[in-house]
Amino acid sequence: MLTGLTIREQRTLLVLLAFLTAGMALRHYSTLSAEDGFRLLEGDAAGFQQLSQPQQRAQLEGMKAPNREPGDSLIDINSAEEAQLTQLPRIGPKTAAQIIAWRQANGDFHQIEDIMKVPGIGPKTFDGFRELITAGGDGARPMPQSQATKASTGPETSLNAPVTTYPSTGETGLIININTATQADFESLPGIGPAIAEKIIQYRQAHGPFQSTRDLRKVSGIGEKKLEKLEPCIRVE
Repeated sequence: MLTGLTIREQRTLLVLLAFLTAGMALRHYSTLSAEDGFRLLEGDAAGFQQLSQPQQRAQLEGMKAPNREPGDSLIDINSAEEAQLTQLPRIGPKTAAQIIAWRQANGDFHQIEDIMKVPGIGPKTFDGFRELITAGGDGARPMPQSQATKASTGPETSLNAPVTTYPSTGETGLIININTATQADFESLPGIGPAIAEKIIQYRQAHGPFQSTRDLRKVSGIGEKKLEKLEPCIRVE
Protein backbone atom coordinates (compact mmCIF):
# COMPACT_ATOMS: atom_id res chain seq x y z
CA MET A 1 0.00 0.00 0.00
CA LEU A 2 2.94 2.34 0.71
CA THR A 3 4.88 1.60 -2.49
CA GLY A 4 5.56 4.66 -4.59
CA LEU A 5 5.75 6.95 -1.51
CA THR A 6 8.92 8.45 -0.14
CA ILE A 7 10.09 7.51 3.35
CA ARG A 8 8.99 10.91 4.65
CA GLU A 9 5.51 10.49 3.13
CA GLN A 10 5.23 7.00 4.60
CA ARG A 11 6.11 8.31 8.08
CA THR A 12 3.59 11.13 7.76
CA LEU A 13 0.87 8.68 6.75
CA LEU A 14 1.65 6.38 9.69
CA VAL A 15 1.45 9.31 12.14
CA LEU A 16 -1.95 10.32 10.70
CA LEU A 17 -3.21 6.74 11.06
CA ALA A 18 -2.05 6.65 14.70
CA PHE A 19 -3.90 9.90 15.47
CA LEU A 20 -7.03 8.59 13.74
CA THR A 21 -6.98 5.35 15.76
CA ALA A 22 -6.48 7.24 19.04
CA GLY A 23 -9.33 9.60 18.18
CA MET A 24 -11.73 6.73 17.47
CA ALA A 25 -10.81 5.04 20.76
CA LEU A 26 -11.28 8.29 22.67
CA ARG A 27 -14.68 8.86 21.10
CA HIS A 28 -15.74 5.33 22.04
CA TYR A 29 -14.81 5.62 25.70
CA SER A 30 -16.18 9.15 26.05
CA THR A 31 -19.67 7.63 25.77
CA LEU A 32 -19.12 5.76 29.03
CA SER A 33 -19.87 7.56 32.32
CA ALA A 34 -17.30 8.09 35.09
CA GLU A 35 -19.02 5.47 37.21
CA ASP A 36 -18.73 2.99 34.33
CA GLY A 37 -15.00 3.68 34.26
CA PHE A 38 -14.62 2.67 37.89
CA ARG A 39 -16.53 -0.52 37.16
CA LEU A 40 -14.11 -1.29 34.33
CA LEU A 41 -11.11 -0.97 36.63
CA GLU A 42 -12.56 -3.57 38.98
CA GLY A 43 -13.52 -5.98 36.20
CA ASP A 44 -11.58 -7.93 33.63
CA ALA A 45 -10.44 -5.12 31.32
CA ALA A 46 -8.93 -7.44 28.73
CA GLY A 47 -12.10 -9.48 28.30
CA PHE A 48 -14.25 -6.36 28.34
CA GLN A 49 -12.40 -4.76 25.42
CA GLN A 50 -13.13 -7.81 23.26
CA LEU A 51 -16.88 -7.14 23.48
CA SER A 52 -18.81 -4.90 21.09
CA GLN A 53 -20.06 -1.57 22.44
CA PRO A 54 -23.68 -2.81 22.87
CA GLN A 55 -22.38 -5.85 24.74
CA GLN A 56 -20.20 -3.63 26.92
CA ARG A 57 -23.22 -1.47 27.75
CA ALA A 58 -25.29 -4.52 28.68
CA GLN A 59 -22.52 -5.84 30.92
CA LEU A 60 -22.09 -2.51 32.68
CA GLU A 61 -25.81 -2.18 33.33
CA GLY A 62 -25.79 -5.60 34.95
CA MET A 63 -22.88 -4.61 37.20
CA LYS A 64 -24.47 -1.46 38.56
CA ALA A 65 -25.91 -1.70 42.06
CA PRO A 66 -29.44 -0.47 42.74
CA ASN A 67 -29.56 3.24 43.49
CA ARG A 68 -30.04 4.15 47.14
CA GLU A 69 -31.64 7.38 48.25
CA PRO A 70 -30.87 9.29 51.49
CA GLY A 71 -34.38 8.44 52.71
CA ASP A 72 -33.70 4.68 52.55
CA SER A 73 -32.62 2.72 55.63
CA LEU A 74 -28.95 3.37 56.34
CA ILE A 75 -26.45 0.55 55.91
CA ASP A 76 -24.70 -0.30 59.18
CA ILE A 77 -21.04 -0.74 58.24
CA ASN A 78 -20.44 -2.68 61.47
CA SER A 79 -22.81 -5.50 60.57
CA ALA A 80 -23.48 -5.27 56.81
CA GLU A 81 -22.74 -8.30 54.66
CA GLU A 82 -21.00 -8.10 51.27
CA ALA A 83 -24.28 -7.94 49.33
CA GLN A 84 -25.37 -4.87 51.31
CA LEU A 85 -22.03 -3.08 51.00
CA THR A 86 -21.97 -3.49 47.22
CA GLN A 87 -25.17 -1.43 47.04
CA LEU A 88 -23.07 1.63 47.92
CA PRO A 89 -21.68 3.79 45.07
CA ARG A 90 -18.21 2.73 43.85
CA ILE A 91 -18.11 -0.27 46.22
CA GLY A 92 -17.59 -3.51 44.31
CA PRO A 93 -17.20 -7.06 45.67
CA LYS A 94 -13.43 -6.63 46.17
CA THR A 95 -13.76 -3.45 48.26
CA ALA A 96 -16.71 -4.89 50.19
CA ALA A 97 -14.57 -7.89 51.12
CA GLN A 98 -11.79 -5.54 52.27
CA ILE A 99 -14.26 -3.68 54.52
CA ILE A 100 -15.35 -6.93 56.17
CA ALA A 101 -11.73 -8.12 56.53
CA TRP A 102 -10.70 -4.82 58.16
CA ARG A 103 -13.68 -5.02 60.54
CA GLN A 104 -12.81 -8.58 61.57
CA ALA A 105 -9.17 -7.67 62.18
CA ASN A 106 -9.68 -4.34 63.97
CA GLY A 107 -13.16 -4.45 65.48
CA ASP A 108 -16.11 -2.18 64.83
CA PHE A 109 -15.90 1.22 63.18
CA HIS A 110 -16.44 3.88 65.88
CA GLN A 111 -17.64 6.47 63.37
CA ILE A 112 -18.44 6.41 59.67
CA GLU A 113 -15.23 8.31 58.80
CA ASP A 114 -13.22 5.29 60.03
CA ILE A 115 -14.17 3.43 56.86
CA MET A 116 -11.51 5.51 55.07
CA LYS A 117 -8.94 3.39 56.93
CA VAL A 118 -9.87 0.54 54.58
CA PRO A 119 -7.46 0.33 51.61
CA GLY A 120 -9.03 1.69 48.44
CA ILE A 121 -11.52 4.05 50.14
CA GLY A 122 -10.43 7.67 49.98
CA PRO A 123 -12.25 10.95 50.73
CA LYS A 124 -13.85 11.16 47.25
CA THR A 125 -15.23 7.62 47.43
CA PHE A 126 -16.40 8.21 51.01
CA ASP A 127 -18.23 11.43 50.03
CA GLY A 128 -20.21 9.41 47.48
CA PHE A 129 -21.91 7.26 50.14
CA ARG A 130 -21.46 9.05 53.48
CA GLU A 131 -25.20 9.90 53.60
CA LEU A 132 -26.11 6.22 53.11
CA ILE A 133 -24.20 4.60 56.01
CA THR A 134 -24.12 4.49 59.79
CA ALA A 135 -21.74 3.02 62.36
CA GLY A 136 -24.44 1.51 64.56
CA GLY A 137 -26.43 4.71 65.11
CA ASP A 138 -29.36 6.03 63.08
CA GLY A 139 -29.55 2.95 60.88
CA ALA A 140 -29.77 0.40 63.70
CA ARG A 141 -32.16 -2.51 63.29
CA PRO A 142 -35.51 -2.38 65.14
CA MET A 143 -35.81 -4.18 68.47
CA PRO A 144 -36.94 -7.82 68.22
CA GLN A 145 -40.58 -8.46 69.13
CA SER A 146 -39.59 -10.50 72.19
CA GLN A 147 -37.75 -7.52 73.70
CA ALA A 148 -40.45 -5.06 72.67
CA THR A 149 -43.02 -7.13 74.58
CA LYS A 150 -40.84 -7.26 77.71
CA ALA A 151 -40.24 -3.52 77.58
CA SER A 152 -43.95 -2.76 77.20
CA THR A 153 -44.90 -4.97 80.17
CA GLY A 154 -42.16 -3.77 82.54
CA PRO A 155 -42.77 -2.22 85.98
CA GLU A 156 -42.70 1.38 84.73
CA THR A 157 -46.17 2.70 83.94
CA SER A 158 -45.68 6.48 83.80
CA LEU A 159 -45.44 8.07 80.37
CA ASN A 160 -42.43 10.04 81.62
CA ALA A 161 -40.72 7.03 83.18
CA PRO A 162 -37.02 6.56 82.27
CA VAL A 163 -36.15 3.83 79.78
CA THR A 164 -33.11 1.62 79.40
CA THR A 165 -31.10 2.63 76.33
CA TYR A 166 -28.24 0.78 74.71
CA PRO A 167 -25.38 3.30 74.58
CA SER A 168 -24.19 2.49 71.06
CA THR A 169 -27.41 1.74 69.21
CA GLY A 170 -30.14 3.73 70.90
CA GLU A 171 -32.39 0.64 71.08
CA THR A 172 -34.76 0.44 74.03
CA GLY A 173 -35.33 -2.79 75.98
CA LEU A 174 -34.01 -5.13 78.66
CA ILE A 175 -30.45 -6.39 78.86
CA ILE A 176 -30.14 -9.70 76.99
CA ASN A 177 -29.36 -12.97 78.77
CA ILE A 178 -26.91 -14.58 76.33
CA ASN A 179 -27.77 -18.07 77.63
CA THR A 180 -31.41 -17.82 76.51
CA ALA A 181 -31.34 -15.15 73.76
CA THR A 182 -32.71 -15.99 70.32
CA GLN A 183 -31.10 -15.15 66.98
CA ALA A 184 -33.29 -12.05 66.68
CA ASP A 185 -32.25 -10.94 70.18
CA PHE A 186 -28.56 -11.20 69.29
CA GLU A 187 -29.08 -9.32 66.02
CA SER A 188 -30.45 -6.35 67.99
CA LEU A 189 -27.06 -5.91 69.68
CA PRO A 190 -24.52 -3.39 68.30
CA GLY A 191 -22.29 -4.87 65.61
CA ILE A 192 -23.97 -8.30 65.60
CA GLY A 193 -25.33 -9.45 62.25
CA PRO A 194 -27.05 -12.72 61.29
CA ALA A 195 -23.77 -14.60 60.75
CA ILE A 196 -22.26 -13.80 64.18
CA ALA A 197 -25.63 -14.31 65.93
CA GLU A 198 -25.76 -17.81 64.45
CA LYS A 199 -22.17 -18.53 65.56
CA ILE A 200 -23.03 -17.52 69.17
CA ILE A 201 -25.98 -19.90 69.26
CA GLN A 202 -23.94 -22.72 67.69
CA TYR A 203 -21.16 -22.22 70.26
CA ARG A 204 -23.72 -22.26 73.11
CA GLN A 205 -25.27 -25.49 71.80
CA ALA A 206 -21.86 -27.14 71.46
CA HIS A 207 -20.28 -26.01 74.76
CA GLY A 208 -23.21 -25.34 77.06
CA PRO A 209 -24.21 -22.10 78.85
CA PHE A 210 -21.79 -19.21 79.02
CA GLN A 211 -20.20 -18.80 82.45
CA SER A 212 -19.54 -15.07 81.98
CA THR A 213 -20.09 -12.41 79.36
CA ARG A 214 -16.38 -12.55 78.52
CA ASP A 215 -16.88 -16.09 77.22
CA LEU A 216 -18.24 -14.45 74.05
CA ARG A 217 -14.59 -13.81 73.11
CA LYS A 218 -14.39 -17.52 72.34
CA VAL A 219 -16.87 -17.06 69.50
CA SER A 220 -15.27 -16.44 66.09
CA GLY A 221 -15.84 -12.86 64.95
CA ILE A 222 -16.08 -11.28 68.42
CA GLY A 223 -12.94 -9.38 69.39
CA GLU A 224 -12.10 -7.29 72.43
CA LYS A 225 -13.45 -4.05 70.96
CA LYS A 226 -16.73 -5.65 69.92
CA LEU A 227 -17.13 -7.21 73.38
CA GLU A 228 -16.62 -3.81 75.04
CA LYS A 229 -19.60 -2.51 73.07
CA LEU A 230 -21.70 -5.54 73.94
CA GLU A 231 -21.06 -5.76 77.69
CA PRO A 232 -23.49 -2.95 78.71
CA CYS A 233 -26.24 -4.77 76.80
CA ILE A 234 -25.75 -8.39 77.93
CA ARG A 235 -25.82 -10.55 81.07
CA VAL A 236 -25.39 -14.19 82.13
CA GLU A 237 -27.83 -16.15 84.31
